[in-house]
This record gives sequence, structure tokens and C-alpha cells, in this order.
Amino acid sequence: MRQKSRSVKEWIKFCQKNANDHGFQIVWTRQAGPLNPIEKLMKIVSECGEAMEAYVAQTLPDTPENPINCTNWREHFDEEMADIFVRYCHMVGDLKIDIEGALEKKMKKNKKRPPKHGKLT
Repeated sequence: MRQKSRSVKEWIKFCQKNANDHGFQIVWTRQAGPLNPIEKLMKIVSECGEAMEAYVAQTLPDTPENPINCTNWREHFDEEMADIFVRYCHMVGDLKIDIEGALEKKMKKNKKRPPKHGKLT
């Protein structure tokens, strides 16, 4: 016999308890000190979103309502790409990642992969 479905509130309590029991508590008050790696990574993701918005803006008319538009989208896109790189380098530096060694290792692995290795894009 099929078990009764959980309500959304029951799922929330179940997921919350399981995550918290495994040490993944979330609190609104940010602790003083440096950003953690996930916060830093999400800063990079936010810059990627801004770059995507600039790219999409190449289809928008050049009007006062569109600060990023078909005539200046590339300038904004390039700036957001620079922001991504700056935040990325900051993160790599703070976390003391041997990025040159990691790149060498990754590119050796990538050279052995077939084209698109099962991916669509």
C-alpha cells in the first residue's frame, strides 16, 4: 500500500532536520570575518549573471530606459568578464590554490576526452 504523501510543511521540517543534523545550519546573522568559499563562489556566479544580462542586452533598443542596450552591451559584457576574473583571482589567492598545477592536470585530462564527452554544449 502506498504511503501518504508529505505536506510541504512536513517536507520542510524533514529536510531542515536532516541538514541541520548533518551540520548544515543556516542563520541570518553573518559571522564577522572573511567570506567563506561558498559566499565567494556565489559572488563569482552573480558576476556571471551580470555578464549574461549584458549579452542579452544586445537585442534591446538604445533608449534612456535601457542603460545597457544594443549599442553598448559589449562594453558592459567585457567589464563583467573582468569582474569575474578579479573575483576568481581573489578567491584562488585567498584559498592558496595552485591554479597553475590544477590547470596542467585538468588540461591533460581534457585532451584525452572525446569531443563534447556526452554533453550537448
